[in-house]
This record gives sequence, structure tokens and C-alpha cells, in this order.
Amino acid sequence: MAIVTMGLDLAKTIFQIHAVDEIGNVILRKRLTRSQVLPTLKKIDPCLVGMEACCSSHHWAREIEALGHEVKLMPAQYVKPYMKRNKTDAADAEAICEAVRRPTMRFIPIKSREQQAVLLQHRSRELLVKQRTMLVNAVRSYCMEFGLVMAKGIHNVSKLKQAVGQISLPTAATDVLGLMFTQLEAMNEKIDTLEERIHVWHRQNDTSKRLTRIPGVGPLTASAMPSVLGLLDLLRPGWVLRHASAHPEEKEFRAGFPKGGMATYVGFWFMEDGLSFVCDVMSSQPHRPGLMGCWQTSTPARQENIKRSWECRFAP
Repeated sequence: MAIVTMGLDLAKTIFQIHAVDEIGNVILRKRLTRSQVLPTLKKIDPCLVGMEACCSSHHWAREIEALGHEVKLMPAQYVKPYMKRNKTDAADAEAICEAVRRPTMRFIPIKSREQQAVLLQHRSRELLVKQRTMLVNAVRSYCMEFGLVMAKGIHNVSKLKQAVGQISLPTAATDVLGLMFTQLEAMNEKIDTLEERIHVWHRQNDTSKRLTRIPGVGPLTASAMPSVLGLLDLLRPGWVLRHASAHPEEKEFRAGFPKGGMATYVGFWFMEDGLSFVCDVMSSQPHRPGLMGCWQTSTPARQENIKRSWECRFAP
């Protein structure tokens, strides 16, 4: 019988496929090397191919879609419940094949190369900012050993550098602190370069520019949103209202009653600060028309008017 659904377990060198027919009978189980994946799938009639979302999944999804297959990506945590005992590549592929057939499964949109390029800039900037914070904390702690205490904040680094130059320190300490200050200056230049590139992309992208109309959304957050979520239709009022009117929470029920969980930004880890700021801006201005505070205190008829206004506001 013809293959209808296939689960593909991705890896760096060794891949595993698990294919079934329309009623779930196993048609093919095969272990493939990296160079054998595309030639093997090219020989198979177009079918549904499921994969777990990982660092290389979007690349393989684009390549496999070019062969005529329908590719769907799933979060690994949603595939895990379908895993049987003894975790192996074959068991992973079977679980993926089973999970992708579920009617209630949630799938991840496949990103284009351009979207991944923009996300790479955001992730690189986030990494450099974290490294800069680590370096600043280290410099502050080293200076405290010599009696120099400075307030927190990246804007106080220049004051700390001036204070180091005004006191007498051992030569070894002066040389090391000089190297660290030089490294900080280099990291600031790299961060500024990435931010400038992000701003250039933002000015050239209509979707990103429209998103800055939302109170609290700046170029950094606006440029990351379409890269993560794709087209603007994924950012219609339903998404904005759901994530901006009330802080998104992990729902938890105990004894049949809902309990509020911690705020979560699953899938938007490098936009957490931006989205949190948007929520704060929305909730702090309840009386401005069109904002989410008005949504929270309005009647159902008024809510429909707000929906239509947001729809017109973000229409292409």
C-alpha cells in the first residue's frame, strides 16, 4: 500500500524514518545517513512528513517540501507522550509518525531563510548582551576587591573606568582591568552594529513598521514578531488581545478551580522583555480608547467595536 504518513527523526548524521499507510500499518522503517535522506524521500510519492522542531528542522522542512511532500513541525514536548519504552531513534520516529496524525496537534510554521536570518540577528544580539552583563558584573566584583564600589547599570561602566584610572593599583590588576574594559568597548560596538542592522530591516519591512503602532512596541520587538510568527494574519487582534490584554499565564486547575500560573512567553524567549513591557503599558493605561484596559472593562458590544478597530488598524 502507498505511504500516507511518515515520521522523520532528525540528527546530525544518522536519520530514522517510520512510514505507515492510511490505516496505520507500518510500510517502511529505515535508517539513513545524511546524504541518503533527500534521495530516498524523492523516490517516495508525496505524503505527510512529521518532524520535531529543532535547530535544523526548518532547513529540512524546506528541502523536503521542495520534493512535493507536506511537512509539519511539532514541539518535542508534544511528541513525548506518544513515546514508548526504550528511547531509540526508531522509537522516536514512530512517536513522531503517531503524533503528526493527531487532529488536535499543534504545529509550528516553517520559517523561510529570510526569517531565520532576522532571528539570527536577534539571537546574536541577545547572546552578546548576556555576555556583556557577565563581563560587567565580573569587573564590578574585581574592583570591589580594591575598594571601588559602583552602582549597577551599563551606563556606570564609564564612571568605573575613570575611577580605576584615578587610584593606584598593582600593575597586574591595571593591565587585566584594561583588557576587560577594552573587551566591553568591543562588545558595545558589536551590539550597536547588530541593532543598526535590525533597525534597517525594520524600516524596510511594512509589517514591522505597522507593529510599532502598538503602545510599547519598538523596532526590536516589532522586527522579531513577524520573524517568529510569520505573516501579519498571525498577529490579528485575537493574538494581540490574548497576549497583551492580560499577562499570558500557564493555566493550572486544582480541584476543578483555575489557579493563575507564572507569566510565560513560550517560543518568544528573546522577546520576553519586549512583550512584558507591552503588557505593562497596556494595563497601565485603562482609560485610553483602543487600548487593552478598555477591553477589560467594556461591554460585549464595545469589545466587538474594539476588535473591528484593531482589525482596520493592522490591515495590510
